Amino acid sequence: MILTLTPVPSLDRTATTGEQLGPDMVCQLGDISTVPGGVGVNVTHTLYRAGRDTLAVFPAPEISHYMRLMAVTGTPHQFVAVPGPIQMHFTLTDPAGATTVLKDPPMPLDPTQLAMLRDLAVTLAETASWVLLAGPLPNIATAAWYVEVIRALTLYHPKVRIAVATEGDALHALVRQLAVTHPHVLVVTQADLASVTGRNLQEVDDAALLAAADELVASGVPEVLVACSRSHAVLVNESEAWSATTPAPGGRQGIHWRESLLAGYLMAAEDDAPPAQRLASALAYAHAQGSQWDNFLPTPDLVQHDVVECTQLR
Repeated sequence: MILTLTPVPSLDRTATTGEQLGPDMVCQLGDISTVPGGVGVNVTHTLYRAGRDTLAVFPAPEISHYMRLMAVTGTPHQFVAVPGPIQMHFTLTDPAGATTVLKDPPMPLDPTQLAMLRDLAVTLAETASWVLLAGPLPNIATAAWYVEVIRALTLYHPKVRIAVATEGDALHALVRQLAVTHPHVLVVTQADLASVTGRNLQEVDDAALLAAADELVASGVPEVLVACSRSHAVLVNESEAWSATTPAPGGRQGIHWRESLLAGYLMAAEDDAPPAQRLASALAYAHAQGSQWDNFLPTPDLVQHDVVECTQLR
């Protein structure tokens, strides 16, 4: 079973408009969709649609639009009841394909609720093969909250494998404590990799990405997955390094492609696939066209593994 922990869930609302955005304009919206989101929740949606045993853990108001939508999707979940409200992410796409994202303030949580969320995840990890800690942290959380969760997981479930996909202060705090905290895979963007290593990675250069990822591997991370774009990703561990590319652009999805990439990686990792296959599965899901019947989630029948080309870097 793959367990995902999302401390900051969101209602993800998307729409398109036929007019360019500007002052004093009234824009008519189309293709409107609202789904229950958050990084780990979206990963679990995709895993569930692929027929995988998975469970999403998050905080949410028990009676809320978010929980009604979770019931509609049928995605397996457990939650910590909190007052809310859930943060809304509104993504508007104009005729040129440019997007504008509007975000509500984060949902307020207190230390007691965060402790309950941690304890619930640790309890449910009893039957998990992988645990994904995903997304940003609430404002009230310390930057090292994921470190605290990893320590609890490794104490009570030493055989469970842990993946972390986060950003900002939470990522920096995790990297600073890699000597005592060892996630099995760290998933980062190219910009985040540059931030935590202090390297200049503005250009897409596999050699530079490999050198930067090797710093994290040397610090104690068994594997680093670098998500550069929907058509390029790099996977690095101590003995191997691979780069994967696909033709661009990818198909339409209702969730962020990085979350599809995470789902593709975790499916292959749970099957103990070799590194090249894990990377190929990740990028194939990131590049896939979503299914209209599943709110444009990338389902296995729409994933084209044959379009991914993997090159060994080491």
